[in-house]
Amino acid sequence: MPAEILRYRLLNPMLKAVEGTISCVCMALDHGWSINLSGGYHHASKNSGGGFCIYPDITFAVHHLRKWHFDRVKKVLIIDLDAHQGNGYERDFLNDVDVFILDCFNPLEIINLVIFTQGTTMLDRQLKRKFLSATDTLIRSIILL
Repeated sequence: MPAEILRYRLLNPMLKAVEGTISCVCMALDHGWSINLSGGYHHASKNSGGGFCIYPDITFAVHHLRKWHFDRVKKVLIIDLDAHQGNGYERDFLNDVDVFILDCFNPLEIINLVIFTQGTTMLDRQLKRKFLSATDTLIRSIILL
């Protein structure tokens, strides 16, 4: 495929989606919430793309917040509701104590929940059930931090 077509049809739209993700987190700071219907390239990490994800927009958004809004953002919660695990940004923030990841995914029709906090993975079934029942409370309390 010619590079011009690849750039025009694939790379430029994905870059716009990355721009949308970064704009979205900034709007959330100003308005309390926002939605980006594109982006969410959760298989891409800062070192490589993965799956159909070329650019790590989630990682870029967190770095943008830390660089330009460090006075307003101390901790970040990433909620991933995709059907499979978001392994890209998870690699980027695995040992970051200020980034919390709630990744719900459904491989082989078994609901799994992976919670990464301070580099620890918790997969205990009872913990997952308790956590799922308390997710709303948890998210509200983290937002208030």
